[in-house]
Amino acid sequence: MEKKILVVSLNPAIDKIIFLPQLNKGDIHRVSHEQILKTAGGKGVNVARMCAQAGANTKSIGFAAGEAGKFIASDLESRGVEVDYVWLDGETRTNLNIIDEAAKSETEILEYGPSASAVEFSGFMQKFETSLSEASVVVLSGGVPHGCPIDIYAKLIKLAKLQGIPTILDASGEVLHEGVKAGPSVVKPNVRELSELAGRELCSEEEIIDSCKTLINENSVKTFIVSRGEAGAILIEKNSDGVLRVEKAKPKVQDVVNPLGCGDAMVAGIACSMAGIFKKGMLETGMAFAGSNARHRGVGFVGKDEIYQYIK
Repeated sequence: MEKKILVVSLNPAIDKIIFLPQLNKGDIHRVSHEQILKTAGGKGVNVARMCAQAGANTKSIGFAAGEAGKFIASDLESRGVEVDYVWLDGETRTNLNIIDEAAKSETEILEYGPSASAVEFSGFMQKFETSLSEASVVVLSGGVPHGCPIDIYAKLIKLAKLQGIPTILDASGEVLHEGVKAGPSVVKPNVRELSELAGRELCSEEEIIDSCKTLINENSVKTFIVSRGEAGAILIEKNSDGVLRVEKAKPKVQDVVNPLGCGDAMVAGIACSMAGIFKKGMLETGMAFAGSNARHRGVGFVGKDEIYQYIK
């Protein structure tokens, strides 16, 4: 049986992006259909879609609700992702992104998702444990809905470790704090999330590296990969002999269309590297995925040929 990249998506969303020539506060803006892009979204959904687009056998589990949830499930299935959600009452959330093309800025309005009851949460845990038998890598990405404990990712990491399955954690806030304590294989924060984890603002490259070294030594995490937007990314890793090494990478794409979702693309690339879909290292593959994503108007889309173009 071919192993799968198992992507946990506890709080998916419909992403609605509006591209405006210029956003004027307080004004009325009328938009055409061509200026609106509606896709299945949320960090875990983006990761699952991009893994599948790159040719990986991928499964998505988590929570969904209502017509929005059906839209997300149908979108992923149409791209070859196996979907196995626990269905909640209510409606899966919609996130609104407004792109100001003149200012090259984005404004995000994020809804809360539906709540999960104790019974529904128990149902998800059963699906996760069953799915581990067919997983090569587990990706834990994004926020969690009301009703889930803040140590949910920590619980899932521990279960995966018992089966010898590597995990990737991409989260923020308390969920990230608790998850790191469980010792995931890879943690992929951005600088803001890493600063929250470190308890202080990290400005320089040296501060980022030193903070990751401390977190690696204090926890059983092997690798941090810190995304830095236009500045690229930094990998800090403890080798099998206990020696810490640092690797840096710059973005490889010049013709950026939409940078949204590049962090999720990095996670998808890391997962595909760990699963053996691409034979290059995690950082190089992650940056190639991010470069491909940046060339697409929609969030969380990559092209297999583009990825190979960016990989040396």
